[in-house]
Formats: sequence, structure tokens, C-alpha cells
Amino acid sequence: MIKARRNLAFEWMMRRVTLPQIRKQFETVYWSGTVERNQPAIYIANHSSWWDGLLYFHLRHTVIDRTTHIMMHETGLRKFWYFRYIGAYSVNKSSRRDIIEALNYSKELLHQGNSVWIFPQGDEFSQEKRPLELESGVIHLMQQLPDVPIIPLTTYYWFGHHKKAEVAVHAGQPLTYQALVGTSRKEKLQSLETLLELQLNQLKQDVVEERMERYQRI
Repeated sequence: MIKARRNLAFEWMMRRVTLPQIRKQFETVYWSGTVERNQPAIYIANHSSWWDGLLYFHLRHTVIDRTTHIMMHETGLRKFWYFRYIGAYSVNKSSRRDIIEALNYSKELLHQGNSVWIFPQGDEFSQEKRPLELESGVIHLMQQLPDVPIIPLTTYYWFGHHKKAEVAVHAGQPLTYQALVGTSRKEKLQSLETLLELQLNQLKQDVVEERMERYQRI
């Protein structure tokens, strides 16, 4: 696997490149939720767009923990190699050994006081796909770190009354492995899938009914 090599000078430069791109692409970036920015956490998010990666970087500099590292496909990180210098590390899903190594590296980052961002669907899927199906690695990580809070994030993109697209992100209430319904890892994974799907459905409903007054613009 490829480990992260965060470089603050490179991050400063990337911030000045990516922010104009986001402003050019999106009319508004909406955010809802409260996140404890000084506490290590595991952020899990649905994955439906190439923009998710740059959106993560934008959120890290505005509303979530700036220590956050993001897990990416190895092929994607090799193509966009510069993400490594803003906190990205890789996983090769075709290699069980690499998956274990990536999960262990995630635990190492959390033990060091960092946060991690994971797309537990494993690949990009339409934001309308139901049911949400998550891979088991996230539950394994939660079980290994039962006291680390899990922050469920849901993202929804749409075209509304403007020429440019809009996007909203909602952070749900923190939860722990013990808080998930069920006794087995399989049951807890299903519980997590249900929770994330319900949260995504609620976010979509807010967009459809144009209830954006409780969201802040970032």
C-alpha cells in the first residue's frame, strides 16, 4: 500500500488550487451537523462522484478535523499521486494482505491522534442506488477501536435553480461499535448500512423539498 506523506506547504498550495475549482463547479456547498474537531474519529461517507475527493479536502479546511487522512483506491492514488501529500493513503481491494495493511495503517493514524475518512461502499455508485451496501472492513476497524466515534456523512449532488450544480453534506450523530444494533459483525454492518441509507434519504428529501435553511454555506 501507499502511505500518506502530508506536506503542509503542498497543502497550502493545493488549497489555493482546489477552492477556485469548487467555487467554479458548484453554486453552493451546504453543510449540516456538528463535528468535534479535536477528537480522532472515523468518518464514513457514501461515494457517488469524482468530486468527493476534492470535497473532502474542502471540508477538512472548513468544518471537520484537519488531521483527517483519506483512504483511496491504489489505482486512483497512483493516477492522482499528489493526493498523497494532502493525507491520502491507498488500499488494493484485490489483495487481502493489502486490505489488512491499510486497516492497520488506519488504526495507527487514529492512535496517533489523527482522524480517517473512508468510503465503505468500496467504489463509486449512483447516489440513488438502494440499498446501500458497505464492505466489512469498516466494521472490522470499528470493532478494533470501540471507543473511537464514527461520524456518518452523506453527500447529495443536484441541479436546481442555478446554472451550476449544488451539493450538500450532512454529518449525523457520532456513534460507536457498541451502539449498532446486533451482536455479530454481520448484523452490525447491516445496522450501519440502514443508518447511512436513512440519513442519505433524509438529505435527499431536504433537497427535494428545498429545506436548506438549517444548512450553512461553506
